[in-house]
Amino acid sequence: MSDKEKIDACNAMFQEALRQGDADRCAAMCTEDAVMMPPNAPPIEGCEAIKRHFAKLGPDSSISAEISKVEVFGELAYQLSRVSWASDGNTKYTDALDVLRKQADGSWLFVASAWNSSGGFDQAQ
Repeated sequence: MSDKEKIDACNAMFQEALRQGDADRCAAMCTEDAVMMPPNAPPIEGCEAIKRHFAKLGPDSSISAEISKVEVFGELAYQLSRVSWASDGNTKYTDALDVLRKQADGSWLFVASAWNSSGGFDQAQ
């Protein structure tokens, strides 16, 4: 399996964990030192903080991400995506930039993620 295919699988597993409201699995797909940077809010640093963040979101059956670009540079990769999330009768969109790091076993984990606020998600802090 190519690195691109492994990153695609990582994305699919992360989206499924989000749909199921599984904060533990979301955090497990991030490195221990991962950071997420939501718009208009302080960074969310480390697995425990990321887990708490995703636990607030709860299950949602209609999240999807359209990955528009993936570039791999050795042990690091970045991707650009357009994410849609339907909740309470509203669909919100945001653009995201993710950085992933290849692990010793060949899998990929999220290291950093930033997303914009232009018509994007409400951030529960």
